[in-house]
Amino acid sequence: MVLFVRDSPGDDIGPGAPFLCLGACTYVSHEGRKPIAITWKVRRAMPGETFRAASVVAS
Repeated sequence: MVLFVRDSPGDDIGPGAPFLCLGACTYVSHEGRKPIAITWKVRRAMPGETFRAASVVAS
């Protein structure tokens, strides 16, 4: 599995913000239904700015 992320569906130019490839990842667990929360283990560390943004959303 390869994981791509973005912080919003659009940017200052308009809809369709670019995705960032975090690389290969492995399934860890999941919980819930509609919506489902999936936990992935990435093989390489996330860039610092991306990690900080993800940490805010996850807390």
